[in-house]
Amino acid sequence: MDDQLYDLHKQLVRWQDQVKTSKSRHMVIFEGRDAAGKTSTIKHISKYLNPRMTKIIAFPTPIYNKKQWYWQPFINSLPEQGTIQFWDRSYYNRAGVERVM
Repeated sequence: MDDQLYDLHKQLVRWQDQVKTSKSRHMVIFEGRDAAGKTSTIKHISKYLNPRMTKIIAFPTPIYNKKQWYWQPFINSLPEQGTIQFWDRSYYNRAGVERVM
């Protein structure tokens, strides 16, 4: 089991190197109910990655502003070139689905 986890972590580090070299942008979104383990999973996955090229985003509960475009916080948080972002829920979930739940 530990050998498998080690191999998976090596693959993540290789992926991060490829992202840096190609200057591509990647976003991994974790969705799920409260206490489903999203934050713990993100922390476990990202602990071996370079923090300069990895960002974890957790959106606060959205504030509705009629003068601002509905998706503006989402657009402002897209990844930069050569980075990977892990999102603890998407803005879509925070803005729409949670209110219904």
